Amino acid sequence: MITGAGIGALFTGVVTSVAEIATPESRAEALAGVFLAAYIGLSLPVLGLGAMTLYLSARVSLVIFAGVLAAVILAATPRLLERPRV
Repeated sequence: MITGAGIGALFTGVVTSVAEIATPESRAEALAGVFLAAYIGLSLPVLGLGAMTLYLSARVSLVIFAGVLAAVILAATPRLLERPRV
């Protein structure tokens, strides 16, 4: 429940930010890009995890998935913590 609420708030914030930043002429394209990225981000990891379970046990697949996820988060952390350039 907490994760779902956090994702909902994050997605709302992203859509609002993109709608405010984009020019009226490109707003539809920018929002379409946000939705495309969200759908890819929601579907590809699950499909990849499902494909892994065809060759590995569920436990091993989940450990690999968690390790990859942790590595991606650690790699992205410095960029996410940078101060915005004004």
